[in-house]
Parts: sequence; structure tokens; C-alpha cells
Amino acid sequence: MTTGQRLGHGGSATLLVLLSLLLGLSTAVLWSHRGQLAEQRSAADQARATAALHAAQAGLDWGLAQLHRRTPLDGRCAPDLSSTTSWRQRYLGLLHGERTITPLGSAEAGCLHDGSGWTCACPASAGSRAFESLTAPTDGQEHPGFLLRWETVATTGAVTLVSTGCLPAGPACSGTDGSAWPAASARARLRLDHGLLGTLRRWPLAPVSAAGRVTLGPAVEVVQPDATWLPGWTVAAGGAVVLEPGARLSSVAHAGTDSARAQLPGLSGDLDTWLRRHVGLPIAWLRRLPSVTTLDCSQPCSGATLAAAWNRERPVLVIRGDATLDDQAPRGSLQQPLVLLVDGTLSAQTSGAWHGLIVARAVQWQAGSSSGLDGALLSAGDLRLDGPLTVRASRAVLEQAGDSLAALVPLAGGWRDHESP
Repeated sequence: MTTGQRLGHGGSATLLVLLSLLLGLSTAVLWSHRGQLAEQRSAADQARATAALHAAQAGLDWGLAQLHRRTPLDGRCAPDLSSTTSWRQRYLGLLHGERTITPLGSAEAGCLHDGSGWTCACPASAGSRAFESLTAPTDGQEHPGFLLRWETVATTGAVTLVSTGCLPAGPACSGTDGSAWPAASARARLRLDHGLLGTLRRWPLAPVSAAGRVTLGPAVEVVQPDATWLPGWTVAAGGAVVLEPGARLSSVAHAGTDSARAQLPGLSGDLDTWLRRHVGLPIAWLRRLPSVTTLDCSQPCSGATLAAAWNRERPVLVIRGDATLDDQAPRGSLQQPLVLLVDGTLSAQTSGAWHGLIVARAVQWQAGSSSGLDGALLSAGDLRLDGPLTVRASRAVLEQAGDSLAALVPLAGGWRDHESP
């Protein structure tokens, strides 16, 4: 064999060795990149799962804020005074007398983030979901969103808010109907239990009740048209019940004037006693509820002041001090009754129709012309009415007043996550 032949064979062997080394190094590089790619996919999945979790938490926060907005809403969750239901009235029902609250229907409200802000929908039809009317922008980006629904729980006076966050937001976000969920999407579900606090837990004894003396002036009429839910009295007082000439009591349960009024010496106590009896909470606790707006009135609050606070959210109004009802004051309605708690003296010099529940330390009502109050009027002290005025018990008004008083607050230990959607 010649020297050239030996060199040729040696070069071929070297080339094979180099190719083997290159192949091994390439395999090692690809293998290391495989782990890196897996980590990148895992990081991307984690980021998307976190975005879905944040959307679900945003849903809980948004739902809690909506609970105590009294303003009627349209289908886009915007205030609409032509509507008849607030957010809570649309999705929750309060069973009066038993202090239980239950979901209404199966509609699901929700919101979608379009890159600059949240767009929301509050459908009222059973089975409707927000993402059936919300469309994400076609900008190639994934936009998060959430859907909310209510579920019953075994605890009396409690209900669970379920928030499902998803990325991207779409009709399949809820998944309660067994629809397929895209494998490339992320979803998180949170639950928060809410308890009922501050509702009207006991009906008033009569449409006009006072711990002290009750005086009904001329042209004052108190009517109890239904004795199936109240004792049947028109007036209940801890002190004397005085009817001046021209005053009248009318009750389906009592034929005579004397039997229509009840003098109950044990019906005494301060404002907190009365509020504990009917609402279950003293006024200091009521002022802390999210459904309540407190007005500090070193001088008697005028009707215009009350109207300015009422027109914002239709809240329960708590007055620290005295208040005056005049022609500018809010009058309430059957759907949105006035709930007024006055930690002082209530003076009324007005006319027209009123709907609501009014509780005060003392009441002096002077009607300028024909007036009427449907609901109930309670005083922790003395009460005097001068007509022409008609006070009529109304269960429908008091039920709506109980809805206004009721607050739903998160229960300790009621937040849960890591549940399979």
C-alpha cells in the first residue's frame, strides 16, 4: 500500500468522527432547546392562567360593588331610570319573613376587557350569558373576561357568587352546559359566600307605631287594609293614642275605632331598640352597611339635601340629626321606596304621595294639602300627624324597603379557588 492511500483512508475516518461529533452536539443542543421550549410554553400557560385568575377576581370585586347599587340598570349594566330593576333585583330574590335569599333564573352577567376598559352586559332572560352579546376586538390579541352567576348554599341567609375568568373571553367561558373548552385557552373559577345582614326582619305592629304618645289631628286617616300579615291595628303606641275631631282609623280586622288602636305600655325604648326590633342592628352598625348613605345634619337636613343623596344610588338614608321633608324631598315609589332612618326629629311640611318606611326619634307631620304615605311610619318617641293625610299599610312597599335595607357582605372563610371549572 502506498503512502497516499494510507492518508486517504485516514482523512475519511477523521471526517466520520467529525460528523459523529457534530451530530452528537446537534442532538445535545436540540435536547437542551426542548427543555427551554417546554419552559417557555409553561411560562406562557402560567401567564395566561394568571390573567384568567385575575379576571375571575375582578369579577368578584365587580359583583360585590354592583350588589349595593340601587339604581336601575339597562342591558349594558349602565344606570337607566326607565328600567325597573337594579343589579341585585335582577339576579337575587329575598324571601321576606324567612330571611332567605335565592338566585333568580340562570342568566349570567359579565364583562370583557377590550384593551382600554371593561365592557359589560347584564342580561335578564333565563339562560342568557353576557358573552352572547359582547364581542372581543379583532386585533389579534387575547382579551380576558368574566362571567358571574349565583348559587344557593345550605346556610340560611347566605348565597354564593361564582366568578369564572377566562382568556380569551368567549361564549364557552362559563362551560356550565358541558360545552367544549378550547385546549389553548385558560380559565379560573372563584367562589365567594355572602351573608344577609340588616334586612327587615319583623313587620311593624301597625302602619303608625310609636313608643310614646300618638296624636292624630283633623283629616288624618290611618288604614290597615289587610290583617293577614299585621295584627290588624292601625295605631300602636307605648303611650296614649289621641284622636282629635275628624281623625279616623280604618281596619279590616277591627270594626270600632277603639279596637283599631292599641296602647301597649311595653312598647318603649330608644331608636336603637326599635331598629334592633325591626332590622336587627343598631344605628351605628347600620351606618357601616354598603347599602346606606349617612348624612350629618348639624342643622336640619332639607328636602333638597335628601334628594341629592337619594338620586345618586337610591340608598337607605341615615340622618345624624334632624331632617325636614318638604316638596323637594324624595318621595319613593312602589319599586324604589324611600327608606329613611332619622337619629333625631323628623318634621314634614309637604303634600303629595309618598312610598316608604320612615323611622325617627320623634315625628311631626303637617300636610299642606291632600297627602298620603304607603308603607309605615315609626317613632321611638312621640308622634303627631296633622291632615289632610292618609297613612296606609302596604306590604309591597315594606317588602321593597326590606330589599333596600338588606346588605350582602362576604363571609369569613367564604373565598375559594382552585376548583375545577
